[in-house]
Amino acid sequence: MFMAKIASKADTPDPAFFISEDEWEYWQERAAIMEYDGGLSRDEAELKAYKYLLLRRNRYAQTA
Repeated sequence: MFMAKIASKADTPDPAFFISEDEWEYWQERAAIMEYDGGLSRDEAELKAYKYLLLRRNRYAQTA
């Protein structure tokens, strides 16, 4: 999985890797859509979905 590959390369934990259950579901749903409807590999889909998750998180943090 994308997260395991990235996390194993990190020397220190990145707060971005700590996601809530809701964020996990959002991430997996987006990745599945990108994989099946977009024709991406699972790794590509998870990476793109994770980037969208971080953008979404930052957008909500700025409006709060």
